Formats: sequence, structure tokens, C-alpha cells
Amino acid sequence: MDTKQEKELRKEMREYLMQLALELEASADAAKKASEHVFDNDRGLSWTFVQQIYTRLSQANHLLERIKATVDDAVKLEESAPKNVGNQKHS
Repeated sequence: MDTKQEKELRKEMREYLMQLALELEASADAAKKASEHVFDNDRGLSWTFVQQIYTRLSQANHLLERIKATVDDAVKLEESAPKNVGNQKHS
């Protein structure tokens, strides 16, 4: 894998990881808010936060799949790259 490919993959991974962190943070915040309203007479507000949890975790799962695919692609690129010719012994 050349330097440009490696930089692109690292940039892509960083973006996915940051997005994942934000989704998980938003899900955690929604869970905290849902827990605060679970005993309210009108549990509609709690349900709204639970729906946010579902949505955020679904997006986080999608991001995990993208991360996995990116890692798989990086491994394939690394495996298909020519070996370092300078270290080979000459006969």
C-alpha cells in the first residue's frame, strides 16, 4: 500500500470513528434522559428518547460495518502490495 492510500484509509477511519463516538454519545444521553422520565405519568417523553436510542444505535451499527469494510480493504491492499524488493537477496 502506498503512502497516499494509507493516508486516505487513515482519514476515512478517523472520520468513521469520530462519527461512531458521536452516535454513541448521543445514544447514552438519550438513555439518561429516558431513565429520568420512565416514571412520569406521561411516558411519551421517555418513549421519544428510547426511539432516539434505537436510531442512534442503528447508525452506530452501520458505522461499525463501514469500519469493518475499511479494515478489510486495508488488509487486502496490504496483502496485494509487492514485498519490499530492497530486502531480497540477489543470486
